[in-house]
Amino acid sequence: MMHLTTAILLLATTLVLSSLEMARAGKDGFYAEGYVSFDNSLEGNTDIIGAHLHTGSSTTNGPVNIAFCGSGPLPDVLNVNGPCTVTEKNTDEQGRYTATWEATVSDPDVEFKNGGNDATSVSGATTLADGASTTLKSLKETLMSCTSDECDVYFNIHTNYSFNLNAGAYGLARGQLQLLSECPVTLKPGYDYETAKCFGATVNSASTNMVEGIPNQLAENAGKVTPILGEVLVIYQGGNDDVEEEESQESDVADPENPLSDDFPQSASLLSSSSFLFAAAVTISLLLISPFMMML
Repeated sequence: MMHLTTAILLLATTLVLSSLEMARAGKDGFYAEGYVSFDNSLEGNTDIIGAHLHTGSSTTNGPVNIAFCGSGPLPDVLNVNGPCTVTEKNTDEQGRYTATWEATVSDPDVEFKNGGNDATSVSGATTLADGASTTLKSLKETLMSCTSDECDVYFNIHTNYSFNLNAGAYGLARGQLQLLSECPVTLKPGYDYETAKCFGATVNSASTNMVEGIPNQLAENAGKVTPILGEVLVIYQGGNDDVEEEESQESDVADPENPLSDDFPQSASLLSSSSFLFAAAVTISLLLISPFMMML
């Protein structure tokens, strides 16, 4: 009898933990990773100073929406997620600098609240494709409307070389996102392949050189970023709320008093769901255990 009671307790505990993990997986978040290949003969080109998601067409130098990482000389509002870090640095047979880069953004609302998006938007632009400032809601809507052929969101990576060449703007290598038909089964913890959106992109300096108004052309083959996991470069995991009202975004901001909120920002509804699931699992376990405890 004791063995049966123990088994029921273990089952109840598993239900609780699974419920909490499922609720946690409903967070908003972005994850990106790729192999970088840069021409290291260009001064400052091995120093990655920023990686972002921008909105805009393929020829627009649009505003920053998601700042994966950043450091000076980029402005502070773009550096809230810390400097860009790479691993497996090497110099290949062609003399190119190669490395593996990855970053996670658990609070996608930062650049809209700290002014980074407004500060990098195109003055006078009235449409998203032309570089007008955006909101978290409009970014999500744009991502959801992306196809494999058309998307007004692009990935951009910056180095000291590109910063010095073009007065801080434009970047080294960019590419419009391309929606993939499905995500790989194996994703980073917290990202569910059934609900996440996965995007590829052809990220290179040739695409940057096509942007209207770029002051100076980048060196040929100055840099490129290629996916690590199949064709996937960027993954977006939507949260439980659809951000129907701009005011509702306040509840998604990470709590500075709670260190866990940086990793798992949760809305009030998400917390309520977790509490309900926890209470339900405990109640069920007690109902199952009670008859057996009376028999002991």
